[in-house]
Amino acid sequence: MDITEIVTTEFETVDADTRAAKLASQLQSAASRAVIVTDDDGEYRGVVTLRQLGHTHRDPDTKVKRFLWHPATVQRGADVRDVARAMVASRSDVLPVFEGETLYGVVTSDAVLEAVKNFLGVLTVEDVYTSDLVT
Repeated sequence: MDITEIVTTEFETVDADTRAAKLASQLQSAASRAVIVTDDDGEYRGVVTLRQLGHTHRDPDTKVKRFLWHPATVQRGADVRDVARAMVASRSDVLPVFEGETLYGVVTSDAVLEAVKNFLGVLTVEDVYTSDLVT
């Protein structure tokens, strides 16, 4: 199953030179947990999350580009399992989705979970555990 049906093309964006105070206000009033950051030409620069802003002491006039985060990116037709793995590895609830080199949309952990919830009953712990532990 690919993510084509669960990608949304409606997402929040801000310019990299936006003030942190404005972004914090935007994130707190929006339903989104993350905002895509673009440059003056609309090109993708990275992601900023409400969690990042909340855990960082910041001057309200600091530009958003100082908080850029670069989680994994995925292609529009990526397999939902690969996307879920990328989310876990990136510790991100939102991943940018590209079509070729162009930002197409975003995929959220809620959308991934909704897409696979009917299949979760057939999994066992053995299906999803890892024996490659880090200690």
